Amino acid sequence: MAHRRGRTMTTPLVLASSQQDETALPGRSGLSSISGDGSLVTFTNLTTTNGIGFCRVYLKDLTTGDLTAIGTSLDEDTEFSRISGDGSTIVFEASPDGNFFNTFADDQVCVYNVATQSLGFVTVGTSGGAALDRS
Repeated sequence: MAHRRGRTMTTPLVLASSQQDETALPGRSGLSSISGDGSLVTFTNLTTTNGIGFCRVYLKDLTTGDLTAIGTSLDEDTEFSRISGDGSTIVFEASPDGNFFNTFADDQVCVYNVATQSLGFVTVGTSGGAALDRS
């Protein structure tokens, strides 16, 4: 049982930043957001490789244990996620240069549909497409 502010909680604590086998992800995790019913959590995980930090947004289904990396590609940072109250949509920021601290000029605000696993962009260019050409 967990204790919080003098109250005993009967719900077990769950490490959201863990894989399905309950082993913790490497690195540090934070910047979390939880759906209204408490079944879905998004968070950012920071790992380092050769001294370079790399951020990735994850979606954890607390009922099934499924863990999904959310993003547009594996070579860019994703961070600052928020999940909608009904758990249907995740908004996050993606940095195509792989470094949030390098420049914010090319960062994109992205929208992820949880049910369809489809990705869209809030930040759009004058032509109506993504503001940054990623080809």
